[in-house]
Amino acid sequence: MKITIKDKEYDSGAFTIEKHQAVVKAWNACEGKDLFKEPYTEEQLKELSAAMALCFGLKPEEITENVSVEEITYFFYGIQNETINKFNALFLEVEENFTNGSGELPNELQPDN
Repeated sequence: MKITIKDKEYDSGAFTIEKHQAVVKAWNACEGKDLFKEPYTEEQLKELSAAMALCFGLKPEEITENVSVEEITYFFYGIQNETINKFNALFLEVEENFTNGSGELPNELQPDN
């Protein structure tokens, strides 16, 4: 994912184990929250900002001072969507390579009847 802060673009790069754990921990701490009906607490927003900062190699303050709550929330939905899309693409690639695109196992892998 990419974000722009003060006219500088940042890329989150690979979704490493460390980033994944920080994102999941922060997001799960906000389960059931909403922008308006059940708003995030200041502590939750700080945790979300810290996880987002880790993903982009920034300091948490750079997120809290320059990124809106909407953008922070969007990041968490976006990173989930991006990860699912990458997984699906990898899965399709493996399936295509394994089955030669036919959806059927190669002859040498067919069970004996």
